[in-house]
Amino acid sequence: MFYWDTRDLNRWADEGDCETVTRKINGGKNGLSDRFDRLARISLVLLGYRADNVLQFQADQRLQVDGDVGPKTRAAMHTALVALTPGEAARPEVKVAPVTEERPVPVPVTPPSLDAPWWKSKEVITPSVIGGGASLLTAIGGIPWQNLLLILVAFGGIAGFLYWRKNADRKAVAKQVEGMA
Repeated sequence: MFYWDTRDLNRWADEGDCETVTRKINGGKNGLSDRFDRLARISLVLLGYRADNVLQFQADQRLQVDGDVGPKTRAAMHTALVALTPGEAARPEVKVAPVTEERPVPVPVTPPSLDAPWWKSKEVITPSVIGGGASLLTAIGGIPWQNLLLILVAFGGIAGFLYWRKNADRKAVAKQVEGMA
């Protein structure tokens, strides 16, 4: 109760604004869909419906009968719950949360070349294969620095191995020549 009172959550609960209550408790929308589902089920039971009978409630309230407990259905449930207590609807602090339509959030579309790794990208591979040295520098400039560093370390490791192997072979040949003499 202390947390509820210090955060003034009763104000938002009186308005039926489950989203704001969730944000104030969780700091975000964690568990919001579960809270909406539980609120809808308990509201239906308190209003005399079965917990899963959203369609009947929507038909009785002359809402779009789709079985989805969206913002309009939640607002109608809140209004019906407030009407159960005589005089409650007249209190100024008790009002229905504004009905906001849930709109899909646009997702930015990236060009296909950015979705593919650099080694599959036509902007990198094609110029390096057909264009010569200048295009190769352009292709290397398009590689992320972490990948470029990994390639350089791999080439350095191969070069170090080849240098070590050449010295080892040279020493082995020198030993054989000494043994012949």
